[in-house]
Amino acid sequence: MPWWAYSYLGIYFSLTILDIYHNAKLPKRLVYVSSDVLCAAFVTICVLAYFNQNVYSLIGSSILMLVGVGVLIEIISSLRDLGDAKKDPDITDSERHRLTTFAISVVVLIAAPDYILGILADMKYT
Repeated sequence: MPWWAYSYLGIYFSLTILDIYHNAKLPKRLVYVSSDVLCAAFVTICVLAYFNQNVYSLIGSSILMLVGVGVLIEIISSLRDLGDAKKDPDITDSERHRLTTFAISVVVLIAAPDYILGILADMKYT
């Protein structure tokens, strides 16, 4: 696996740990923390499967199911976080729009590469 893949996973896990710390304070923390852990596991599997055929052979084409579920969890988590921002009365509409745009951009930049690697792993080994 190349150095940038290790760096990507390190950054992703760091952000996941911060998100778990934040979500642990919420009322439904078990649901939120477990979704963070699931996404981190799916990310790891997708990246490892792309660079290691043995990992892909353990999962096979069900990696596409992992990608679909992972993307769905990411979308639901993002919508939940954006819903929390909409409840804040101190944020103006223009700030809320910028915050929404920034949040969507960050999620796409951070989460998309691993799921793309999962799809590419399926294309590469089948």
